[in-house]
Amino acid sequence: AMRSGTREVADLPGFPLLAESRFDSSPYSGITPEGDPMLYWVSGSSVQGMNPASGTRVALEMDDSGYVVPVYDKHGIISALWAVSARGTVYYLDSQLDPYEGFPVFSGQTVSGPPTGFSDRVAIPLRDGRILIVQLDGNRMFSGHLGGYSRSGLAAGAGYIAIIPRSFDSSMYLLRADGSLLTGWPQPLSGIAAAAPLIVPDGEDSLVCALTEGGIFSVYSPEGEVQEGFPVSLPGVFTASPVWLSDVSAYLLVSVQGDVFLIDHHGLIRRRVHVDGIRGREIRVFVADLTRDGRQDIFIGSESNRIVGLKSDLSLLPSFSAAGRGRSSSLDVDGDGQLELITAGLDNKIHAYSFPEDDRW
Repeated sequence: AMRSGTREVADLPGFPLLAESRFDSSPYSGITPEGDPMLYWVSGSSVQGMNPASGTRVALEMDDSGYVVPVYDKHGIISALWAVSARGTVYYLDSQLDPYEGFPVFSGQTVSGPPTGFSDRVAIPLRDGRILIVQLDGNRMFSGHLGGYSRSGLAAGAGYIAIIPRSFDSSMYLLRADGSLLTGWPQPLSGIAAAAPLIVPDGEDSLVCALTEGGIFSVYSPEGEVQEGFPVSLPGVFTASPVWLSDVSAYLLVSVQGDVFLIDHHGLIRRRVHVDGIRGREIRVFVADLTRDGRQDIFIGSESNRIVGLKSDLSLLPSFSAAGRGRSSSLDVDGDGQLELITAGLDNKIHAYSFPEDDRW
């Protein structure tokens, strides 16, 4: 026998923790302005919050099932949270889930999919085919009708909102932060899209990306011009939104069959691997450098109770095994300055996995 020197990831002492409520969303994590580690998720019609270090819990009861979206500042602190019920009631909350003055706002609109939060507003897709935008002062704005409604949600970045209403004649719309449509949009897509779009900041410019269920991946400028080398046709069925990997300057795409692709800015497939353990249509990707080697780590959750771990070159993380489904997150739970991987299991338990110092990741 020979000692390999590589240690496996392991739950922190005291974990897994019982959530005491089911997960109807993946948990979001972050440090509050008061310096406390917190987890937030939706369970039924309530927003749940828990400090995993102390075990203290808070909750907010909404008027229906819905969504919670944290707002992170430039230092990664959760400065506030947006919560939106299926009935269109909008809550703006502090870290203890207490509403700020002027909230909740009752819109009377039926929500069709996950909202997207900004620092000063939240964008909400509606069942009537519009987008509702609510600002911090409670002011409401609406986009025009977009030819259908979105179940997959929105993308936001660089002052834009991108949305793909679900339709047999799919089109992607690009709007300003006030909901007004940009010139050159919408752009027609070759097939139905089940995944939310992606907006990639690129210096002073930005790119807007769409992926159809049939694997047609398109990239546009904000002016609606298709980028050279696109669209790209990929084999398989795709329901997860594309992800931009900045350290390798490539797009990451994951099919429901478990194939993972890296595609560069010119539309070339840089690498393709098949990964066991990816199952079902509810695929979620989280990216962070948790192994502390200067390269991004990729964590893929699906409907199985297993998180798949990859490096940004699509090689498997060695000695990695983690339970959980849906989107993972990261949090310094024990205050040692190192981030742990946070996952939610099928048994409604919260896991916090630590990555030991090891030069063989």
